[in-house]
Amino acid sequence: MNLLPAGVYGFTYSPALVSAPLWAQRRYRGYETHKLSDGEIVVIGFTDPETAAKIESAPGEQTILIQPEPDPTASVLVQVPYSRIRHHRQYAAPNEHGFTVVVGNR
Repeated sequence: MNLLPAGVYGFTYSPALVSAPLWAQRRYRGYETHKLSDGEIVVIGFTDPETAAKIESAPGEQTILIQPEPDPTASVLVQVPYSRIRHHRQYAAPNEHGFTVVVGNR
C-alpha cells in the first residue's frame, strides 16, 4: 500500500501491513483496504456495536477484533486508519476468525 498512489483500494489477507499485497477482486475472507486521496490508509471490516463505539470515542488504546465479512456477532461496518494502529500480529489471515489489533487515539 505504501508504494501505491492515493485513491486506490483492494483486498488483502494481511491487513495493517503497509507492504501488504492487494488484489483487485475480493477473495474469501480478504480484508478491504483503501488508500484515500489524502494518502491515509484504512482497513474496512465488521465488528460488534460496542467495539465500533470504542473505535469512535474511547480514550487511550483499545484492543479490537475486526472481521472481513459481517456475521451475527460482527454486523457494524468500521474503518480503521493505519495511523491509529499501535500493535498487530503480522501474518496472513485468510482462515483466522477475525483480525485483532490495538488502536490508539486519533
